[in-house]
Amino acid sequence: MSTVLIAIILLTAQFVPAVDAFLFGQPKLECKPCVCHPECHCETKCVQQQIMNECNLGTDLHNALASHHTQAHQTTRFILIFSLIVNVILTIILLFRKTVRNCYRAHRLQKQQKKAAKEQAAALQQTNRYAIALKQMLPPRTEQCLSDSTGTHTTSDQPLFQLLSNLNINNSNTSNKSSSEEEHEVQQRLIKNNRIIRSKHKTSNERTFIDYRTNQLKENVPFTYSSNGQPQLIINSDVNIDLTTIKQLEYLSTFVVKIRVEFQQAEITSYVSGSGLIINDRYIITAAHLFNPLIEEEDVLVPYKRIEFTSLSYASDQLFNTNNTNVFEAEIIIRGINGIGLQPHEICSNDDDVAILSICRYEQIKDVLMSENKKDFCPTRLSDKVELEPNSSLFLLAYCSTIRTKNDVEFYEECPGYSLYTREHLNSAMHPNHRTVSIGKCIANDDIHIVYDCPSLRGASGGCIFDANGRLVGVHTGVCDGDVHYDVNGERRLRPYALNQALAIYSDRIIHCLATVIPTWK
Repeated sequence: MSTVLIAIILLTAQFVPAVDAFLFGQPKLECKPCVCHPECHCETKCVQQQIMNECNLGTDLHNALASHHTQAHQTTRFILIFSLIVNVILTIILLFRKTVRNCYRAHRLQKQQKKAAKEQAAALQQTNRYAIALKQMLPPRTEQCLSDSTGTHTTSDQPLFQLLSNLNINNSNTSNKSSSEEEHEVQQRLIKNNRIIRSKHKTSNERTFIDYRTNQLKENVPFTYSSNGQPQLIINSDVNIDLTTIKQLEYLSTFVVKIRVEFQQAEITSYVSGSGLIINDRYIITAAHLFNPLIEEEDVLVPYKRIEFTSLSYASDQLFNTNNTNVFEAEIIIRGINGIGLQPHEICSNDDDVAILSICRYEQIKDVLMSENKKDFCPTRLSDKVELEPNSSLFLLAYCSTIRTKNDVEFYEECPGYSLYTREHLNSAMHPNHRTVSIGKCIANDDIHIVYDCPSLRGASGGCIFDANGRLVGVHTGVCDGDVHYDVNGERRLRPYALNQALAIYSDRIIHCLATVIPTWK
């Protein structure tokens, strides 16, 4: 309505001089017959002409007044025109706000699609590397079995063969549609349902595996305690691990901690669990993604509020909610290995997923936390990638969290043997909240990452990988982002060929970064 009124006023001012004069302050002159000059029909004009003739300054004064009036007239008119333009723009925005909002959402969706396509291409490239590495590891007898698609496989490397053959399972179970057609179909459904895929916390995803000798889920082994308080590891007889390795794992387990990160969102408190390893008494090495900020609506980032940890062999979530003397606080010294590290509101990538924590009030709690024979502990480390041979045994020391929701189980829907992935089976095999060791083999490694088949669940992120000689190999980070995708309904699913990975401790970037924080790391 205001726009219409302003338009009427401006049009009227252009064609009706009287209204124009009223709006812009011009003097109102009325024509009367002149008394002194009968031949003049306008007294006002006559008087004005007489004044100008008698005063030399009359002309200049008249021109100044006219110029001032013209400037005021133009300024007022400019303000009215500007107001008209602003009102027109606001009216257009109000009328087409839905169209603008849809364009913005389409732009965001296009960016997400490009990112997903890039991750898919990286995952395909990684899959090819895994397949090549696995084929190189298999002995000739197993390679001969690969060419026989109908025979039975009874070689000693049957689990590795099954893992290699699983890389091709997805090809036989998928539809005849090309990947681009499937991606387009997903995009159209998401646009139709107006859904935006987002994660409340950019954390890792973990992978459990099938033991094809027993056709059951591979189990973690929990640590128990003897009568004298020393940790014990009871391994099944079918697992080939020598006594020296068992003793080393029992000793190393005493330095493994469970970490809980607290986030405060208004009146809601959220938690993220992970694992870590105490080094040099007062430091903890863990994964950086545990401290990624929560992502709220409108891309509002909520940084962490507090970090707690415990070294008890059994650490449930309820333990942290009590005033337990075995729960301690820690703070971040450095997070990420790129430059000066990551800030609390930044999200880490797969290549800098490591963090160092400092134990708070260490002098007051050191006697409770560490005994005399554990002080100044710094594990021996792998110094070069050539020291880690393919198919060599690896051990993950960590805590797993409990599987509670249906979505956590359906996450493994595309994995082979999905019928075994029930909530009861997963919780029974992985021993959540217990300090456990997960046994697997090295599949492949490069200058930055190590890939292996040690089973894990959420909560194991930040745990450490050791070899059979008790040397620290890497920091467990879970499945890489490229091995997770969204199905046609927008639900997160793990690809069947996905493997767990760790950030290699022999990486030059990690060595340089940690050596600046931990004196004994050089």
